Amino acid sequence: MVLGESLFNDPVSIISLTLVIALIVPGSTYSPLFNDVTSFFGLIGGSGIFLLIQIAVPALIGIVVGFSILYLNKIFNFENFILGLLLGVVLLEFAVFSAVSITPFPAIIATGAIVGNFSDKSLFWQREANFQDNLSFLAQSIIFILLGAILTVQDIERYLVVGVLMALAIIFLARPAAVMASLTIADRGKSRLHLDNIKKLFVSFVGPRGTVTVVLSTIPY
Repeated sequence: MVLGESLFNDPVSIISLTLVIALIVPGSTYSPLFNDVTSFFGLIGGSGIFLLIQIAVPALIGIVVGFSILYLNKIFNFENFILGLLLGVVLLEFAVFSAVSITPFPAIIATGAIVGNFSDKSLFWQREANFQDNLSFLAQSIIFILLGAILTVQDIERYLVVGVLMALAIIFLARPAAVMASLTIADRGKSRLHLDNIKKLFVSFVGPRGTVTVVLSTIPY
């Protein structure tokens, strides 16, 4: 559940940042798609359509790609090449959607969810899961190394107090409140989660690992 929360939370953060930058900096080159949509449908209508495009379009295409991989695997049986194949599919989705100013992460997550949950769970697919875990750890390590490379002593001295206070507020106030509220609402449905307050707090404290936040903080607009 914690992994799923992180997977579906991060794309929303990226999309929200894109929308906020486009709103506070009209005509920004960071999201030309938003400028095109709002110029045709207006600010309010264009913002809604922009969010729909950013979430629904890549998610649907990701689902189609995921089921296509499973179907083609039954015909060609390319499990021996599954590592390279899925890595190539992820890079292709990332490149194509980024080229048209659409967030690629819903497509990547949808593809991975379909392949991971509807496959036959053979040895090759288990190797793929292990490979992706190692690749994810490597990518996170590189991100934080690059972050350290662009920081200066002056930046640390200037923003240390404010940064620490903001981090503490998010970790101990904002995020627990949001997670507790959302999980309480979700627990009222037919498929109840049956989570007590300790487990909800665990989810709220595990979530903010900071990788996506670090990447978003380096985006120039």
